Amino acid sequence: MDSMNSRSRLVSSSSDQTEFTSSTSSTTTTNTGAIDSPSLSSSSSSTSSSTSTSPLSNGKPHAPSRSSSQISLSSSQPSLNRGISMGAIPTTRSTADMPPPPLPPNHERLLLPIADLRLHTEQRMKEEFMTLESIYHNSIHVTIEGTQKYNTSKNRYTNILPCDLTRVKLEKVNGQEGSDYINANFIDGEYDRQYICTQGPLQNTIADFWRMVWENESYIIVMLSKELENCRPKCDRYWSETDPVNFEKFCVKLKEIVRDEEREIITRTFILTNATNNESRIITHYQYEGWPDHNAPNDTEPLRCLLHLINQNQNDLPEKDQANPIVVHCSAGVGRTGTFCTVHIMMSRIDNSPLDKVDFNLYSVVNNLRKQRPGMVQQLEQYLFCYEAIEDELRERNIT
Repeated sequence: MDSMNSRSRLVSSSSDQTEFTSSTSSTTTTNTGAIDSPSLSSSSSSTSSSTSTSPLSNGKPHAPSRSSSQISLSSSQPSLNRGISMGAIPTTRSTADMPPPPLPPNHERLLLPIADLRLHTEQRMKEEFMTLESIYHNSIHVTIEGTQKYNTSKNRYTNILPCDLTRVKLEKVNGQEGSDYINANFIDGEYDRQYICTQGPLQNTIADFWRMVWENESYIIVMLSKELENCRPKCDRYWSETDPVNFEKFCVKLKEIVRDEEREIITRTFILTNATNNESRIITHYQYEGWPDHNAPNDTEPLRCLLHLINQNQNDLPEKDQANPIVVHCSAGVGRTGTFCTVHIMMSRIDNSPLDKVDFNLYSVVNNLRKQRPGMVQQLEQYLFCYEAIEDELRERNIT
């Protein structure tokens, strides 16, 4: 596909930034884009691990399984000005009863199935992303819970809030207001609730994060960022590399760590214990450190290798747990997280359907993801990377 070597030419204004003002009291939002790698966030510590190598496996999931939109996010840390965000942020709407804006005239055409990626042109891919941005810019998303005063401190960024319709609801603790809130959304992929997409935990949400993992019986966590990037914190560490650590009623103990130095993938195995009933579960944590801030990887192979590892892990779970949600996060839980989900969904289609039956319409996939968590796949560079990853996977399997 001639466009795959032209990603950098399509990105003409990735450093352009404009200031806007945010409100934390909105009940609905109109979104104009954001990136998962913000300029401000909470502090965290660096990682360390022992070394060994992970092989590339070819497992399949049990269930059918770069940018002119460069925008920084607004941190929710109390020491910072929460009213100012660089980039396009949600603007308030006074009511959720407003009629939805009309869709772009080319939307229905772009939703038509695509059987052959070789016919996809650079111009077509750019048109798709620009149309997605147009829809996103005019979309209305109800985010009442994320703006409640008892929940705002739980948001890493004031302009990335979960849609109420798909948000993950935790079990309430003693009827306490806001105790059911976490900045996370259920995401339907090839099957319902295939993913839980969330922000990188803050220090004050780590216990909620592990509660979410436990309550939804998730056995796989995917982390697509480092704790620090460009000397800026992106995610607070929610585990210990040495001694077991307690987060309220949960104890997290590192059992094993494997580092793939070449691909920059770290695989950790945790024992998660619930002190309420003394039950323990094995959680596999995959961290991909090779994804550059504000960009997409130069090579698709590490991410595709990671996806194969995850699929194999799912296959090895008891059958009743194989379709449980995969928890995916980066920093804000939209850019890199959305890119991961898009490629994983498309690879699941290749794995589970005859090639002549596969719909390669990434526009449709990303459009659906954005309905569930706004801003998924935020940058043109990330969108093109999705296409490149699928083409490389098909070429590796000798089916192009």
